[in-house]
Amino acid sequence: RFIALEEARQAFDTLVEARQTLTRAIDGARARLEAQGEQLRRRVEVELPDKARAEADLVKELDKTRLRLPALEVEEQALRTRRDDQQTLATRAGEAQSVAERYKVEGQELGTKLELLNSTDHREAVCPLCQTALGEDGCGRLSETYQAEIADKRRLYRLNAAQLKQLEAERDALERELARREKGLGQ
Repeated sequence: RFIALEEARQAFDTLVEARQTLTRAIDGARARLEAQGEQLRRRVEVELPDKARAEADLVKELDKTRLRLPALEVEEQALRTRRDDQQTLATRAGEAQSVAERYKVEGQELGTKLELLNSTDHREAVCPLCQTALGEDGCGRLSETYQAEIADKRRLYRLNAAQLKQLEAERDALERELARREKGLGQ
């Protein structure tokens, strides 16, 4: 009987020890859960209201942006069109510059021919096309033709220079407008 009681006591001690181990584990788990619960409660009370308010503001801002999006797309398309206009102006200005150079060279060539004609004795002057003697009347007519062509080239050069100046002014204004509109679109 004593042995049976001793075995029962040992079994009891083992059970008590196991119970204490389980109780400590449960107490530790309870403490961790309570700490986590406290952290969650603090987050719910402190952090979430701010985030909830921020979310409402963000939703409002998103709605405003969605409302502005069609207008921004229209503005972006307008900017693309204006960039195309800018390219067209640059091309036209380049062409006008080339034409101005051509008028200048042609006028200089005519001036050189007129000087050459005037520097010769009119009786010795030769037609540049058929190589026959021009005489004074022929030299006079050719001189008048050269002078008329020079005057025409000068007139065309001035008209072209005015057009080029206008194109450059339009291009500069367009560049300023594009810079302003692109900055506004970026904002």
